[in-house]
Amino acid sequence: MKDFLKTLAMWIVIMFLGLFFLGDFLLSGRHIYGATLVFSFVPAIITYIFYRQWEELERLRDRVKKLEERLSPATESGAEPGPQVGGQPEAGAEKP
Repeated sequence: MKDFLKTLAMWIVIMFLGLFFLGDFLLSGRHIYGATLVFSFVPAIITYIFYRQWEELERLRDRVKKLEERLSPATESGAEPGPQVGGQPEAGAEKP
């Protein structure tokens, strides 16, 4: 929740500056503070959603990296992936 409030505050400042300089064209100087709050809410939500997805993506990358590090010593020990004894036949093998 604190992250969203920080994002909302950032967008309020950005929108206030934009409406301060361009608001005279849009609102003729009336209700500029209310318009700032309304116009900043939607971009704040979108920014917050992308930020949370980026955090989740970073956590998943870390998990995958840890899993790859755990699995990599097994492949470096000399055991090459290939057909296993008692496994299913290869697709190119002839059928009797």
